[in-house]
Amino acid sequence: GDLSFTDIKILETKMRKFINDGEISSAIALGKKVLNSKNQKSFPSFWQAMIFAQICNEEYEQASRNINEYYQVFQGTNSYEIGQISEALLKTEKGDFATAYKIVNSISAERAKSLSADEVAISLLVLARCCLNVKDNVQAHINFNKALNCTKSLLIKLIVLTDIAELDCKMNAKQAMQKWKTMVEGLKGSGKCASYINTVNSMVAFTEGKKEEAFKVASECLKEKHRCGKAVAWYGHLLCLEGKQSEAEELLARMTAGSYTAECLMTEVTSGNIN
Repeated sequence: GDLSFTDIKILETKMRKFINDGEISSAIALGKKVLNSKNQKSFPSFWQAMIFAQICNEEYEQASRNINEYYQVFQGTNSYEIGQISEALLKTEKGDFATAYKIVNSISAERAKSLSADEVAISLLVLARCCLNVKDNVQAHINFNKALNCTKSLLIKLIVLTDIAELDCKMNAKQAMQKWKTMVEGLKGSGKCASYINTVNSMVAFTEGKKEEAFKVASECLKEKHRCGKAVAWYGHLLCLEGKQSEAEELLARMTAGSYTAECLMTEVTSGNIN
């Protein structure tokens, strides 16, 4: 039925707290309750949070449908372009970096001025991933750092931190990894946040030559009920480094089909190309 403006704002606050704490499934359950309401045009920010939660939960098809519906509902309004940020993030999750880059750069300069800190951070995350795709590691690093500096959300911070730590780990940038070690030590979170924290800690341990610890910490992510493709892919990468491609291949069943991380692990398993 209909929800009052006050009801929606209370539920939105709860939903954003769930997301920030990494409790994505709880956020999505709450979001479905609100999006079933009749007066959908009243709460674009709730839609945006719901779509972001679905992307984080690797529910890519549902997120795509919600983005398309969002565009229909908010066509011609000031909220329309915010949906483009979510779409660009989704494109990077699916490996379509060219489209993601085009989408972010299509947002008008005037509209960009009114973006929230977290919306700017997601835009920078998208641009950083696009830079990585064309091997521009320097610009990717700059964009990742900018995103880290401006985001207010713990979950977004951890997503960015995992991406930049992975880059520095594979580049064997030990000094930079110590910086991320210090940063992640001060972060606490449950659910998906915990998976990202463990993944970064595993990367740090690996660069410090503590392979056993790296494996142990990374394996903690596999015990979680939610999907975290980045965590699984990292564990698979560690297995490939040890020549255990068959074990790494088994992990693909725990990843979202069609995701960029799954495709990367598949390539690593089948080609033996370990970066």
